[in-house]
Amino acid sequence: MRRVAAALILSHRALGVDEDALVQVLGRMRLRKEEGGATLYEEGARSETVDFLLQGRVRVVAGGESQELTRLEAPAVVGHLGVLTGLPRSATVVTDGPAVIGRLEFREIWSLVGGEAAAGQALRRLLLASLAQLEGQANAALGALLPAPPEDKDRPAGTVAAPIGGPRPTPRPRDPLAELAAHFDADLLAQADRVEVVETEATRRERYRR
Repeated sequence: MRRVAAALILSHRALGVDEDALVQVLGRMRLRKEEGGATLYEEGARSETVDFLLQGRVRVVAGGESQELTRLEAPAVVGHLGVLTGLPRSATVVTDGPAVIGRLEFREIWSLVGGEAAAGQALRRLLLASLAQLEGQANAALGALLPAPPEDKDRPAGTVAAPIGGPRPTPRPRDPLAELAAHFDADLLAQADRVEVVETEATRRERYRR
C-alpha cells in the first residue's frame, strides 16, 4: 500500500499529504478485481462510494455512453465529487479492461474527512488536490471550445489584441485555475486543514431517504 499511496500523491500533485497517514486510509478499502466493461457507477445513481483505481483504467461517459468525457488511468480517485457534494452521479464509469479497485463507503469517507486524525487530514488533502485537477482540466476543456482570436502579427507576445481605435494592448491576465492545476498550492492545503466539515442530522436523514 505504501507504493500506491506514493503514486496517488505524485499523480495528483498532492503536496503535503502524509504518506503514512494515507496508507492508513488505503488499509480501510475493500479490494476487488473487475473485468473489462464492468460498471462502477451509473449516471444519475446515488453517490454512496469513492473508488481508488489501483490498476487499469476506466472510461467516463455520459448520455447512455453516447459521449465519452475522459479516460482515467491508475492511480486515480473516482466518484468523490458526488459523495462530497451529495449530488447524483453525473456520469457513468466503466472499466476499460481488467482493473483493480479499492472502495470506501459513504459512512467511512465522512468519518475520515470529518475527523481530526492524520488519516482524515491525508484524505482531505488528496481529495482537494484531485478536485483542483478536475477544475483545471474542465477549464482547459472549456478554453479549447472557445473560438481562437484573430491573429495579429504585430501584437507583442503576452498581450491581448485591442479593438480598432481602442486602447493600447494590455498584458494578458493571469489564469489562476491553470496555475492551480499546474502546481497545487500547499498553503491552500494548510488552510483546508482548519475547515470544519459539518453534516447536520437533517442532511443525513434526507440523504438516506433518497
